[in-house]
Amino acid sequence: MTTPPPELAPVKALVFDIIGTTTDWFTYVHAAVKAVDSTVDAEELVKAWRKGFAQRTRASTAAGTFVEMYATYGEVLDDLCRERGLEWAEDVKRDLVKSWGRMKAWDDTAHGLELLRSKYVVCGLSNGRASMMIDVHKKNNMTFDLLLTSDVIHAYKPAPKMYQAALSALNLQPGEVAMVAAHAYDLRAAREHGFRTIYVARDSELALEPPEELEKRTRDFDLYVKGGLIHLARALGIEDDEAELRD
Repeated sequence: MTTPPPELAPVKALVFDIIGTTTDWFTYVHAAVKAVDSTVDAEELVKAWRKGFAQRTRASTAAGTFVEMYATYGEVLDDLCRERGLEWAEDVKRDLVKSWGRMKAWDDTAHGLELLRSKYVVCGLSNGRASMMIDVHKKNNMTFDLLLTSDVIHAYKPAPKMYQAALSALNLQPGEVAMVAAHAYDLRAAREHGFRTIYVARDSELALEPPEELEKRTRDFDLYVKGGLIHLARALGIEDDEAELRD
């Protein structure tokens, strides 16, 4: 059995980013854009859309305002269409916005969460909206002990309010909680509030971060994991009784 890093020994709860860390959003949003217009560079547009969403939500946080997720994605898509001269109909754009809710869990997610819940309280902390996240979780057999979303907290990560809400809901000290994410910015923000940090590498998310971040990921956090949540469970000393059956 693997012994977890000593920094993680006091941890009682794992707080998970969801979009990208436990689910594959890129495949389904990319496919939706391609279906609308095969002449568009769908990969470039989708990455710009995700980046624009992050910029817009951080700006609203700085201004002390909150606009819910779907509305924000819609505003960013409108801007991208204007910049690129794309004259897509309003109903087409509305359907594209909804494609963010069609994401599916990574193959390792459901069983990985099951393993992790045998040892830890497992919480989801998402920039998504509650109704969307509940639907995604039910369709993908994902189980969290607690689910906190942007529309409930009225903030977006990396705003301090998000991490503070998780600590308050869990009723734990910061050192008893580890943030699990495939995004360095999320982990660094959580660390500022005393969380321990676990980086789970996902190819779709690695492509969104600056190249200079590549080397930092393996050394900046308490634990770096490749291979998904089942590998994370093993790294935290949890035995997988179903491993032989899958192998």
